[in-house]
Amino acid sequence: MNSNDLAWVAGFLEGEGIFASEVSARGYGRIRIAATSTDVDVAVRLTQLVPGSRFNGPYAPSKGSLGKKMWYRWVLAIKPLAVDLATELRPMMCERRQGQIDALLENVARYPAVRSRGVPIKHGHVSRYAGGCRCDPCRAAASVYQRGRRSALKAAQAVS
Repeated sequence: MNSNDLAWVAGFLEGEGIFASEVSARGYGRIRIAATSTDVDVAVRLTQLVPGSRFNGPYAPSKGSLGKKMWYRWVLAIKPLAVDLATELRPMMCERRQGQIDALLENVARYPAVRSRGVPIKHGHVSRYAGGCRCDPCRAAASVYQRGRRSALKAAQAVS
């Protein structure tokens, strides 16, 4: 991303963005950079400039809202990409957003990634079978998984 595009992203996220970090119920750290807009072209441009981000919408305005326009959401939730973008944007942001970025980076340091996105699943896993692989190890893993589900279902029905 060139410096003009980075400055545009920083300006937009300063006004409309959020740098969020949270901990799931299972104890995993989650981070995301998100923004909402009623202008589809802005959300599309943001998606084109930031790799790994996604664009969702349109969403209808809620009944209690003041606006009548459809709105769109832009989200970057892939941890390594979000950390890289937040680190690049931090010097360009005002104090409040810098605090949000610091909290996001602290969350990443406290809760490191359990797995990396984009890493292929190894053969012999039910997810690989569900994705279409029909090799013997993946087929066996799917069979074991299904047998476990059936026995758990029978046990639950026997208790009822």
